[in-house]
Amino acid sequence: MDVNSRRLLSFSFNEFLGSPQNRGTESVSVSPHQRANAFGVCSPALAWIAATRSARGLARRNALGFTSSDSAISRVGDRAKEHAVLFLLSIVDPATVMLPAVLGLCLWWRKGTVRAGDLFLLAPFLLVAGAAAGWTVYEQVFLSQAIGADWSVNWMQRFVIAGWNLWFYLSKIVWPHPLIFIYPRWKIETIKFYDLVPLLAAAGGLFVLWRTRNGFLRPVFFAAAYFAISLFPVLGFFNVYFFKYSFVSDHFQYLACIGPLALAGSAIPAAVSSLARPRLSRSAVGAAVLLALALLTWRQTTTYTDVETLYRTTIERNPECWMAQFNLGMILLNRNEFEMGVAYLRKAAMLRPNDPMANTGLADALRRKDEMDEADAYYQKALEAAPMYVPAHIGLAIVLEEKGEPAEAVVHYQKALETEPNSPDIHYDLASVLFQQGRIDDAVAQIRQTLALQPNNADAYVVLGNAFLAKKFVADAIAQYSKALAIRPDNAAAHYNLGNALMEKGETDLARVHYERALQLEPDIAEAHVQLGNIFLQQDDDRRALAEYESALKISPHSEAAKSNLAWILASASEPALRNAPRAIELAEELNRFSDGKDLLALRTLAAAYAENKEFNRAVETAQRALQLARAQNDFALCDALQQEIHLYEAGLPYQQQ
Repeated sequence: MDVNSRRLLSFSFNEFLGSPQNRGTESVSVSPHQRANAFGVCSPALAWIAATRSARGLARRNALGFTSSDSAISRVGDRAKEHAVLFLLSIVDPATVMLPAVLGLCLWWRKGTVRAGDLFLLAPFLLVAGAAAGWTVYEQVFLSQAIGADWSVNWMQRFVIAGWNLWFYLSKIVWPHPLIFIYPRWKIETIKFYDLVPLLAAAGGLFVLWRTRNGFLRPVFFAAAYFAISLFPVLGFFNVYFFKYSFVSDHFQYLACIGPLALAGSAIPAAVSSLARPRLSRSAVGAAVLLALALLTWRQTTTYTDVETLYRTTIERNPECWMAQFNLGMILLNRNEFEMGVAYLRKAAMLRPNDPMANTGLADALRRKDEMDEADAYYQKALEAAPMYVPAHIGLAIVLEEKGEPAEAVVHYQKALETEPNSPDIHYDLASVLFQQGRIDDAVAQIRQTLALQPNNADAYVVLGNAFLAKKFVADAIAQYSKALAIRPDNAAAHYNLGNALMEKGETDLARVHYERALQLEPDIAEAHVQLGNIFLQQDDDRRALAEYESALKISPHSEAAKSNLAWILASASEPALRNAPRAIELAEELNRFSDGKDLLALRTLAAAYAENKEFNRAVETAQRALQLARAQNDFALCDALQQEIHLYEAGLPYQQQ
């Protein structure tokens, strides 16, 4: 906090509570020992206010007309402005919702009572606290979705949780070991009477301290009341999203622990002083304590070296922490350590068998390992727990696409859109699968939705171009691909598909430019190699065509187009060095088997390969089968070509391109 913010804050705080000069008759009679504790016990309230992020407080102060100069403070004037400053500061953090109660407690400490006028001064803070509390409840329940089975506890269970939480936090102040990022979650099932003992003990202790509030235990009551009041929002009476993982967390008591620590900070020096030890010995003890605490703090910081270390340490100290298991699994997956990643995700799913996120995370990992059937099962399990869980619908749709079930994939994309109708990604994915189904108009409708939500989505323009190209609207397709490249010039898919559109127009030279650019950007596009091979084949450049088809098969060994055209070159190339009859026969026979002997071009290529291998009888027989198919398909040009080739084979000559 900057100097002037501290001055303004201290000035306003002192005026609110009453300066020492004005307290005279209002203050209660306290002993010198109690006065020595006054600063220690009241400092939590000032620390609380200071915790409200001075940077934003300073911005609001300037908005009220204050500047950062000393003279600005003198212009505060009356208490209304002073209270407005605190009013605005207190809204900064939801943790300050208990600030009015804390300030009332401070008033009681300083004055011995709380009067009607004091309540009037607290009114702005009560309003802000109410607004902050309302916002916090709204944010946790409606935005963070702190609803469902994890928060379905009755009021008796909430009282039990509150009692356990109070003593847990106090025990961590007294003995902070072990410190765990995520502590085990209390298991509240059947309530027994002894489960209420912690809460009853805490309430009884506060009652006894209240009855002795004007005696020597007055500071203890203040610290205890401050501690309980500060923790109240996170004791379990209200739904907090973090309770999904644990009902307690160290950071929940950062403000609350100030009370007990301030009490200890004032009591311990007084106790040490009463021992009448030499000053040097007391200093040595203090230094030793500080050194020990510093070493322990340094040791604790190693837990936070990085997120992986944090989650591994958490699992070591709390093996049942499914969130740490899940997050560590995702970290390992992102490093391509699939086996270990899946192992941690399996553990998370086992610990949370009905959690949609845990099951979907495991399913995503299994899908990345191509274990589609098991991935399908875990997606289904996630959807049983949460039927509208979008990530599970999307993941299952992808699995169904991979399994060759596009119609079922469409159903799950549509389910995802029911929950997230404004997701451009889901519209895009749905358009892609509709396009694969041949539902071009439906695909266009979805891709237009994507572009309405995300006008600069280059990939969406590519899909729209593909739809136009499928409908033979070549000019429109070229326009869409050009828009995609205007947005993202390094879009390999746009270059490749623009090449296809240009091939439709017969502009092979320009198409070749775009195919080559696509391969520069993404060398593993097998189809681009095939198309380049086709261009070279048209140009009678068999050598370069052969090289492109070979490259395509290295990337995609099952590419039928690459196999077919490569086999044709190997069987009939005009250059003898390129011909390879055995390999041509191997490729052509594989294609023929795959088509059950019904692929006309595969039969023609196989006949040419047999002839090149001097198996002319088989060549004639295969070519005649191809001729029958050509006649059945009314392909008269190919009929003429096959008849000429049959004459060659009958004459004992292979077919060679001229």
